[in-house]
Amino acid sequence: MFNIHLPHYNAFGVKHYQRLHDVLTHTKGANMDKNTVYLVPNVVNLDQSIEIRAQTMAQTIERTLAKTGHSKCHIAAHSFTGIDARAAISMYGQGETVKSLTTVCSPHLGMMVLDVANGDRTDKHHVGLQNLEKTFEVLGITGRAVQEFTPFNMNAFNEVCEDHPNVDYFSIGAKKNGRVMNIMLRDGYEMVTNSSFGEQIDGIVRDVEARWGHYLMTFENDHLEVIGFTPGHNPANVFNLVADNTRLAEIRSDKDLSYEYGLDKMFENN
Repeated sequence: MFNIHLPHYNAFGVKHYQRLHDVLTHTKGANMDKNTVYLVPNVVNLDQSIEIRAQTMAQTIERTLAKTGHSKCHIAAHSFTGIDARAAISMYGQGETVKSLTTVCSPHLGMMVLDVANGDRTDKHHVGLQNLEKTFEVLGITGRAVQEFTPFNMNAFNEVCEDHPNVDYFSIGAKKNGRVMNIMLRDGYEMVTNSSFGEQIDGIVRDVEARWGHYLMTFENDHLEVIGFTPGHNPANVFNLVADNTRLAEIRSDKDLSYEYGLDKMFENN
């Protein structure tokens, strides 16, 4: 699932995400059944809150399941959409319809880049969020709405938004050197690494901030590459893992198959 601004959706539909569907269903790659993979847009307005986007997402999940004839689903969500998905599951009834949630570069623990940008504005070297505004808009949010994702605010959110016991949670992070990062993300990289040397960040989210549930791995990508938004970059490395892990989650949800494959033991201590 992905958040998309209404005018963008009206103009382009899911065109910019089609590459993900191609990766997930490619016969020489993830090779998932085309009849079980759906690109599901969560159509939003840029200034909406997590709660409003989550309510919309819950309704979208229910409509999609009714339309496709399925009773349950596995969700993969990128960036801020992953937080909205957690809220839809925990707060708006989707714990009964979602088997697993895999988030990719979602700021579960908040975004250090916001604290740095909100810092000493009198400093002549201060860099604000202006150059990241376009990135946020691509991700279905504004520079004002993104303030919900400060570490302080996300700590409060995490206390309220508890994981559903019937849902498996997985997460993936990313990092990249700023010199070879998408130009739209370089300000975020520089703000964080100049403030705290040695941080690993995808441009706006540090890998440690993206960790929730079972953490799978950190990819050598920036925040836009992982979703296939960078021309010439194939996101197959990320979404092949998403596909394989979703298969494991599906097997694990069946007690007999879970026992047969040994997955009951693999996850029992996590």
